Amino acid sequence: EHIKTQQEAKAGRIKEDAEALQARIEALVFEQRRQASEDGKLFGSVTSQDIVDFLAGQGLKVERRRVVLDEPIKTLGDTSVTVRLHHDVTAQLKVTVVRE
Repeated sequence: EHIKTQQEAKAGRIKEDAEALQARIEALVFEQRRQASEDGKLFGSVTSQDIVDFLAGQGLKVERRRVVLDEPIKTLGDTSVTVRLHHDVTAQLKVTVVRE
């Protein structure tokens, strides 16, 4: 019983930490300046590693595998990127790509 209570308390603290991190991530906007063609296609792309580096610069440590990005962002404009922080907690980071 005591071990079970400790495990539940630890799981609760981990989830609370993830929810606090979620609030901090959702308050941010990641603006990336990239060169692009006339029709808005990027020369290069914005990858999950770029997002992890941005979050690290904000003092938020997130593993690259937690960033859900099916394929790199290759167009100008706004994109919402999902960051899985806990199996019950996900954050949406707004990524804005603008022409350099």
